[in-house]
Amino acid sequence: MINLLPKVEEIMENNKPSVYQQTLDNLNKLIINKTWKPGQRLPTMKQLAKKLDVSVTIIREVLRNSWCSEYRTWKRNLFKK
Repeated sequence: MINLLPKVEEIMENNKPSVYQQTLDNLNKLIINKTWKPGQRLPTMKQLAKKLDVSVTIIREVLRNSWCSEYRTWKRNLFKK
């Protein structure tokens, strides 16, 4: 059987962050730089994808995974009375 997947060494050799990681970093920068005001709605996934030049799938995964849980915590703390 032929293995079509690249070897781990080949991937690590590149040493370039994945598109997912770059998108996560870019979204975090946008939040830190206060691109959106507190309480303001975030752009749609399609708009974010266009702004960051990635697919909607990447945006969805970033929002669903690590960034989303951090954002919920931040939002919960921001709007506590």
